[in-house]
Amino acid sequence: VWGRDYIGKFTFADQSYALIVATLSEITWGDAGAANSGTAGYFAGGQGRSGASSVNLDKIDKLLFADDSCSLIGPTLSQSVYYPAGAANSGTAAYWFNGGVTGGRTDRVDKTLFSDDSTADSGSVLSEGSYYPSASANSGTAAYCQLAYLASSYSKKINKLLFSDDSVSDLGEELTTATSGMSSAAKKGTFAYFAGGNDWGGNRLDVMEKLTFASDTSAVLGATLPAAEAYFGGASCDVGMV
Repeated sequence: VWGRDYIGKFTFADQSYALIVATLSEITWGDAGAANSGTAGYFAGGQGRSGASSVNLDKIDKLLFADDSCSLIGPTLSQSVYYPAGAANSGTAAYWFNGGVTGGRTDRVDKTLFSDDSTADSGSVLSEGSYYPSASANSGTAAYCQLAYLASSYSKKINKLLFSDDSVSDLGEELTTATSGMSSAAKKGTFAYFAGGNDWGGNRLDVMEKLTFASDTSAVLGATLPAAEAYFGGASCDVGMV
C-alpha cells in the first residue's frame, strides 16, 4: 500500500520513537516537511489517491508541538506538487522547493509565513526544475537545496536561497556524486549534511557529504550511513542529527 497518514515522534533526549495519536489529513506519500522550531511542524504537497489513480496534492498539514495535534490549514501551495523539499527559517517562514507537477518538474519556490500560515509563490526560482530534491537551512541566513533528478540525469548541484531577500544563487556542482533521493539536515551556523540517495545506475548509497556554511563548499565525510538508503527523512537538533 502506498502512503501513510500516521505521524511518528522521535524524542531527541532519549532517542525514543513512537507514533502519536494525531494523523495527517489524508494518506499521503512524497510530501515535504519543515518546522518552526518549538512551535509547529508543516507537511506539504505529495501524492494521494483518487479512486485507483494517484493525484498531486497542494495541501498543507500543521502539527502543533504543544499538544501534538495536527490539522489541515486553509492556505495551500501555489500548485499541486509531489516530492518537493522543505526547509525553514525558524520563526519566520518555511520554503518548499522543486518537485513534480503535471507535465514535468517545477523550479518554483513557495513560501509559508509562520505568522499567519499564508502561503504563496515566493517569486524566486531555482536554476532548474527537479524531482526528489533535498534541502536544509542555516536558520536566519539561508536554505540549501540539492537539485536531484533533472530532465535526463541526476545532479550534483546545490542552490542557495538567502532569507534576507529570497534571492537564489547556483553554487554549482558541490556534491561528488550525481544523486537523487538524498536526505539533508543542518546544524545552524556551521554545516549542512547531505546523505544517501540513488546514483544513476539505481544503486543506493551510504555516502555523507558535509557543506560548510562559512565557505559554501562541501566534502565527503569519512563516516558513512549504517546502510545504503534513499528517499528517507532527516531532522536535526542542537545535540544531534537523525
